[in-house]
Amino acid sequence: MHTTLDHEKLDVYQQSRASTSIPLNIAEGNGRFTSADRCHFFDNARGFALECAACLDVMIAKQFVERDDIQ
Repeated sequence: MHTTLDHEKLDVYQQSRASTSIPLNIAEGNGRFTSADRCHFFDNARGFALECAACLDVMIAKQFVERDDIQ
């Protein structure tokens, strides 16, 4: 059974994990020696970037932010 902690429910916490994971996966992937290993981490970084974009869409839809506020 997985217990969800209160801070894990916050949108801002979830976004920060995804946005932080992008450069971390790029850096880790760039340090790998085989193309397959590099691609795995670059694919993860792309997935986290898409997750961040989806989070922004949700924030706009729920009117937490205005579209013009996002740069």
